[in-house]
Amino acid sequence: MDFDDIIKVLVPKSTRKKLKKELKKKGLGTILIELFRALFGGEKSRPAARTVTNRGGTAVPIPKSSGKPGPFADELRQAHTYQANIAAMAQSATPDTMERIRLEQLNGRVADWVHMIEEIVAHAQNQQEDRLLAEERQRVPAAIERLEKQLAAADDPVLQQKLERTLANRRRQMEQLEVAARNRQLAALKVENTLAQLGIIYSQLRSGSFMSQSNSYERLSAEINEEVLALGDYLEALDELSSPAAYTVD
Repeated sequence: MDFDDIIKVLVPKSTRKKLKKELKKKGLGTILIELFRALFGGEKSRPAARTVTNRGGTAVPIPKSSGKPGPFADELRQAHTYQANIAAMAQSATPDTMERIRLEQLNGRVADWVHMIEEIVAHAQNQQEDRLLAEERQRVPAAIERLEKQLAAADDPVLQQKLERTLANRRRQMEQLEVAARNRQLAALKVENTLAQLGIIYSQLRSGSFMSQSNSYERLSAEINEEVLALGDYLEALDELSSPAAYTVD
């Protein structure tokens, strides 16, 4: 089967003449290339990845953000950048040297540290106030005031009981909204504080002071371990606070 036979099988009779004219003008190779580009798209140039330079002069790519705007996006990006740079410092150190061993040990604990930050951010994001909760923070106090007035004016015992139950649940709802708002503020402060501490550790590692004195390395290691343990305790406390409060229903 030659090319003309293939055209007869694949191409409708009404378009064969047009196709043959195009073949004479452009050639089969050009048409196939254009067809390939139309089907799969041309190769697009990709922007160069942003990098930072570590202490050994090695370019380290900065982790890309998820592209989703949200709370703590910049803080997470900064934490990942610290971790990537410390990992690169360990990788660029001479193998089987004390510097390499110490950096690898510290890098492992820093990875745990950053993971803790991710967990805290996940908790905070789950508690972010959406539009409905923001409206309820404005609406619930007015509802409590209204129910209190109705209860004060009610004479019927059954109505009083219903109002008391409803008022109790509204007050619990308001308490929960206030607790959630406070927890969001505490989480933001916690992330900022621990990120600042991580920045201090990173600066000390970049200066190389942990290599000049043995007690300097021990101190850095102890500080990192202490912060990781403290963040673990904080996460446990968050889990306990996240347990739902009981509501009275009738």
